[in-house]
Amino acid sequence: MNSTTADALLMGATGLVGAAALPLLAQRCTTVWTPGRRPPPDSPANSAHIETDFIDLSALDASIPNAPGVLCIAFGTTIKQAGSQARFKTIDKDYPLALARWALQKGTRRICLISAVGADAHSRVFYNRIKGELEQELKALPLQSLHILRPSLLLGHHPHRPMETLGQTIMGPLAPLFPAKIRPIRASQLAEKLVACAIDNSAEGVQILEGRALFETAPS
Repeated sequence: MNSTTADALLMGATGLVGAAALPLLAQRCTTVWTPGRRPPPDSPANSAHIETDFIDLSALDASIPNAPGVLCIAFGTTIKQAGSQARFKTIDKDYPLALARWALQKGTRRICLISAVGADAHSRVFYNRIKGELEQELKALPLQSLHILRPSLLLGHHPHRPMETLGQTIMGPLAPLFPAKIRPIRASQLAEKLVACAIDNSAEGVQILEGRALFETAPS
């Protein structure tokens, strides 16, 4: 496995997993581009923020000269935060898909996605259905590789998601007792897995990681 990549594009660098992944990616990449509305705090010296609302991606064209080696998507919200199902779909599906298509047009052929356990384009559960629809759309792109990581509850500080904080307070100590597929995972541990996938230049096709695969330690 080739364990380096030239540049990376990280969507969601201010989020729970993205913030943990950013310094790890920066150690492995020449440059990490972080598109979004606001720059991540304490950014590594070799990261570069690009202000965008993900509707108009022209700022990326002006800032990124060459195709990023990999696009990492650690981006999303909750239906409550979004305010409506329609807005949730825009944020969790339409924006990532637009960036993926932009990266593909630029020449990027590898994508790593943080999805969710239960993602299914045919699910009756709206959240799971939107996650599954994004996966389905990304699978249809002509990529070299697509890593899809499907975690359950994320353990970490959720300043704007009180229900998730409550959930992990209850479930966190019991995590080792859960079946691997629904076992809560630390955001930092998921970030490590995301970066391990991102720097795997030799991967081919669609790779779905869930359950036990998310907890396996990648070789250094």
